[in-house]
Amino acid sequence: MSWPNQIIGYHAGRDSKILEGVVNGDTRLLWSVSNSEWLGRGVYFWAFSLEHARRWETYLKKSASANGTGILRVKIELGDCLNLFEPSGTKRLKEAALILRKSIEKKPGVKLPENRGISHGVPVERNLDCALIETANVIRQAEQDGGSSPGYDSVISFGESGPEVISGSTIRLNSHIQVCVRNWSCLSDFGLVA
Repeated sequence: MSWPNQIIGYHAGRDSKILEGVVNGDTRLLWSVSNSEWLGRGVYFWAFSLEHARRWETYLKKSASANGTGILRVKIELGDCLNLFEPSGTKRLKEAALILRKSIEKKPGVKLPENRGISHGVPVERNLDCALIETANVIRQAEQDGGSSPGYDSVISFGESGPEVISGSTIRLNSHIQVCVRNWSCLSDFGLVA
């Protein structure tokens, strides 16, 4: 079975007025640009799972705006996707790892980024993962037109968080699929979830 190119994603946000603006076409969601974002820079969505978005919204309520939190539902056209469910996607990350390591070795005193802050056996700060994804994107940009294109439209992967289902299991309670969208034109049919 091939992976679907269109999926439904959910984005929980700290400010419901901003999400309303997205639905009305007045504004866009801000990119996550931290070096610790596990799928690189872009806008993050929970794929297929409103339940995960609701859990994240509950977490966000601690730092919500006066307008309250909200959840955005959107259709995502994956487009030119770095799909980490496919061997070609993980092979691309292996290529990126070699290039990243070589570039770091050329810089005296600079170390390879590290994933840090382990919670339930899973890194919280995914600095190395972000660097790999961003390096893979640079490779894709060079393939497309020598570096001036945006690279991948999206990145999709399986993520794990939370405690083990049972001690010794590799399955975690908050296993999920996440999508990082780098190309806003891949998003359509915006709506707020009640």
